[in-house]
Amino acid sequence: LNLDASAQLEKNVEFLIDNLDDLSREAAVINQWQRQNMRNNQARMAFLAKRRAENAARRAAGEEPLPEDDGPMGRGSGPEPTRLSAYLIANEMNTFCNGIHSLTSGTLKKLSLASYLHGPSAENK
Repeated sequence: LNLDASAQLEKNVEFLIDNLDDLSREAAVINQWQRQNMRNNQARMAFLAKRRAENAARRAAGEEPLPEDDGPMGRGSGPEPTRLSAYLIANEMNTFCNGIHSLTSGTLKKLSLASYLHGPSAENK
Protein backbone atom coordinates (compact mmCIF):
# COMPACT_ATOMS: atom_id res chain seq x y z
CA LEU A 1 0.00 0.00 0.00
CA ASN A 2 1.25 3.44 -0.80
CA LEU A 3 0.72 6.33 1.61
CA ASP A 4 -2.11 7.86 -0.38
CA ALA A 5 -4.00 4.58 -0.44
CA SER A 6 -3.34 4.07 3.29
CA ALA A 7 -4.87 7.43 4.15
CA GLN A 8 -7.85 6.72 1.91
CA LEU A 9 -8.26 3.26 3.40
CA GLU A 10 -8.13 4.67 6.92
CA LYS A 11 -10.81 7.25 6.10
CA ASN A 12 -13.06 4.61 4.51
CA VAL A 13 -12.74 2.41 7.59
CA GLU A 14 -13.50 5.37 9.89
CA PHE A 15 -16.58 6.28 7.87
CA LEU A 16 -17.65 2.63 7.87
CA ILE A 17 -17.40 2.47 11.67
CA ASP A 18 -19.36 5.72 12.05
CA ASN A 19 -22.08 4.42 9.75
CA LEU A 20 -22.17 1.14 11.65
CA ASP A 21 -22.91 3.12 14.84
CA ASP A 22 -25.65 5.06 13.03
CA LEU A 23 -27.17 1.86 11.66
CA SER A 24 -27.13 0.33 15.13
CA ARG A 25 -29.05 3.36 16.50
CA GLU A 26 -31.60 3.10 13.70
CA ALA A 27 -32.09 -0.60 14.40
CA ALA A 28 -32.58 0.15 18.11
CA VAL A 29 -35.30 2.72 17.31
CA ILE A 30 -37.12 0.24 15.05
CA ASN A 31 -36.82 -2.56 17.63
CA GLN A 32 -38.11 -0.31 20.40
CA TRP A 33 -41.13 0.67 18.29
CA GLN A 34 -41.84 -2.98 17.49
CA ARG A 35 -41.68 -3.98 21.18
CA GLN A 36 -43.98 -1.11 22.18
CA ASN A 37 -46.39 -1.94 19.38
CA MET A 38 -46.46 -5.59 20.47
CA ARG A 39 -47.16 -4.56 24.09
CA ASN A 40 -50.01 -2.31 22.94
CA ASN A 41 -51.51 -5.11 20.85
CA GLN A 42 -51.29 -7.52 23.77
CA ALA A 43 -52.96 -4.99 26.08
CA ARG A 44 -55.68 -4.41 23.49
CA MET A 45 -56.31 -8.15 23.13
CA ALA A 46 -56.40 -8.62 26.92
CA PHE A 47 -58.90 -5.76 27.23
CA LEU A 48 -61.11 -7.22 24.52
CA ALA A 49 -61.02 -10.70 26.07
CA LYS A 50 -61.94 -9.26 29.47
CA ARG A 51 -64.71 -7.12 27.95
CA ARG A 52 -66.16 -10.11 26.05
CA ALA A 53 -66.20 -12.22 29.21
CA GLU A 54 -67.84 -9.38 31.09
CA ASN A 55 -70.44 -8.94 28.34
CA ALA A 56 -71.23 -12.66 28.41
CA ALA A 57 -71.85 -12.39 32.15
CA ARG A 58 -73.98 -9.27 31.65
CA ARG A 59 -76.07 -11.00 28.95
CA ALA A 60 -76.59 -13.96 31.27
CA ALA A 61 -77.79 -11.54 33.96
CA GLY A 62 -80.11 -9.86 31.45
CA GLU A 63 -78.18 -6.58 31.38
CA GLU A 64 -77.14 -4.52 28.36
CA PRO A 65 -73.63 -5.48 27.15
CA LEU A 66 -70.90 -2.85 27.16
CA PRO A 67 -69.43 -1.77 23.81
CA GLU A 68 -66.22 -3.56 22.92
CA ASP A 69 -64.67 -0.71 20.99
CA ASP A 70 -64.22 1.78 23.80
CA GLY A 71 -62.02 1.73 26.85
CA PRO A 72 -58.38 2.18 27.53
CA MET A 73 -56.49 0.82 24.56
CA GLY A 74 -53.08 1.80 25.92
CA ARG A 75 -50.77 4.52 24.86
CA GLY A 76 -50.22 4.50 21.13
CA SER A 77 -46.83 3.41 19.91
CA GLY A 78 -46.83 6.22 17.39
CA PRO A 79 -46.25 5.96 13.69
CA GLU A 80 -43.93 3.27 12.45
CA PRO A 81 -40.40 4.64 12.10
CA THR A 82 -39.19 4.95 8.57
CA ARG A 83 -36.64 2.45 7.40
CA LEU A 84 -35.41 4.75 4.66
CA SER A 85 -32.60 6.19 6.77
CA ALA A 86 -31.39 2.68 7.68
CA TYR A 87 -31.46 1.78 3.99
CA LEU A 88 -29.49 4.90 3.08
CA ILE A 89 -26.91 4.19 5.79
CA ALA A 90 -26.55 0.60 4.59
CA ASN A 91 -26.12 1.82 1.02
CA GLU A 92 -23.44 4.27 2.13
CA MET A 93 -21.69 1.45 4.02
CA ASN A 94 -21.74 -0.61 0.84
CA THR A 95 -20.04 2.27 -0.98
CA PHE A 96 -17.29 2.41 1.66
CA CYS A 97 -16.86 -1.37 1.51
CA ASN A 98 -16.48 -1.18 -2.26
CA GLY A 99 -13.88 1.56 -1.80
CA ILE A 100 -11.97 -0.59 0.68
CA HIS A 101 -12.16 -3.52 -1.71
CA SER A 102 -10.83 -1.50 -4.62
CA LEU A 103 -7.97 -0.12 -2.51
CA THR A 104 -6.91 -3.49 -1.11
CA SER A 105 -7.59 -5.96 -3.92
CA GLY A 106 -4.45 -5.02 -5.86
CA THR A 107 -2.30 -5.25 -2.74
CA LEU A 108 -3.73 -8.64 -1.83
CA LYS A 109 -3.00 -9.92 -5.33
CA LYS A 110 0.60 -8.69 -5.04
CA LEU A 111 1.00 -10.34 -1.62
CA SER A 112 -0.41 -13.59 -2.95
CA LEU A 113 1.93 -13.51 -5.95
CA ALA A 114 4.93 -12.67 -3.76
CA SER A 115 4.20 -15.53 -1.38
CA TYR A 116 3.87 -17.90 -4.35
CA LEU A 117 7.17 -16.72 -5.86
CA HIS A 118 9.08 -17.13 -2.60
CA GLY A 119 8.07 -20.77 -2.43
CA PRO A 120 7.14 -22.71 0.68
CA SER A 121 7.06 -20.71 3.89
CA ALA A 122 9.40 -21.18 6.79
CA GLU A 123 6.71 -23.21 8.57
CA ASN A 124 6.97 -26.03 6.03
CA LYS A 125 10.80 -26.28 6.27
